[in-house]
Amino acid sequence: MIYVLFQSDVPIVKVFPRISGIALDRSADLPGWLHAVIRNYLPDACWAYALFFSLVWILGDVNPGFMLAFIISAAASALTETAQLLALIPGTFDFLDILTEIVSVTLGLFIIKRFERNPK
Repeated sequence: MIYVLFQSDVPIVKVFPRISGIALDRSADLPGWLHAVIRNYLPDACWAYALFFSLVWILGDVNPGFMLAFIISAAASALTETAQLLALIPGTFDFLDILTEIVSVTLGLFIIKRFERNPK
């Protein structure tokens, strides 16, 4: 959905308004830097965060499963970007993508640990 709302060259963004009369590109309302952050980094952050939580759910939220989920998520982030750098998969390598994804995984780690200590 982020790509649909923040990328004007996505085919659905071009076709849907012609069919429905409703414009999908809401990015014109945002400052350029915020548009760039949302468009370029938020999808990566959400992907890494979701991967981490999914792995914690599968592997368990206690050690070693918890730390294994963290390591796999961080490694997957680095590997996907490296594969883009080596042209093994489509995409553009960006070191900030790796940083964004590792920060997201770390945020997930802190959230789980926080609620583990203070369940409500």
